[in-house]
Amino acid sequence: MTSAASGAAQGIMAGAKQVGVSAADAAFTVAKTAVTGTADLGGDVLGAVTGTVRGAVKGAQDTGGDVLGAISDTARGVVRGAGEVGGDVADVTRTAISAAIGIAKETGLNVEDAAGAAASGALEAAGKVGESAVDAVSGVIGSTVDGVKVAVRGKDSEEA
Repeated sequence: MTSAASGAAQGIMAGAKQVGVSAADAAFTVAKTAVTGTADLGGDVLGAVTGTVRGAVKGAQDTGGDVLGAISDTARGVVRGAGEVGGDVADVTRTAISAAIGIAKETGLNVEDAAGAAASGALEAAGKVGESAVDAVSGVIGSTVDGVKVAVRGKDSEEA
């Protein structure tokens, strides 16, 4: 599921630019749908989260897009999707941050910025899901994920 989600996200991010859809909207929608669809099918939601984050970053890089924005928008989508299906938003947040850190290491991005972008998107989405989601996501923010201290960074997209 991870490679399928990654390939789908990468392709959609590239295609979004060609058809005039904003990368933020594409990342959010793909990520949310990946989580809700995988949950509906009883699949590996955390694997879908990892693949979607990786694919969004690769797609943004392929098109010269805003990579940190793609991370944030994807995290926003996966957390919003998890909230809609009653999933564990803390686990989804931690997984999105971990995936962002992993792809950052592979591609030379700043790992703190990548983790912070994911944290920002996750927290924004949690605010739309509810107070318990905010508490769960806030518990991940400030922790250490994969050796990186997670802190919220600025966010450039307002629709969660």
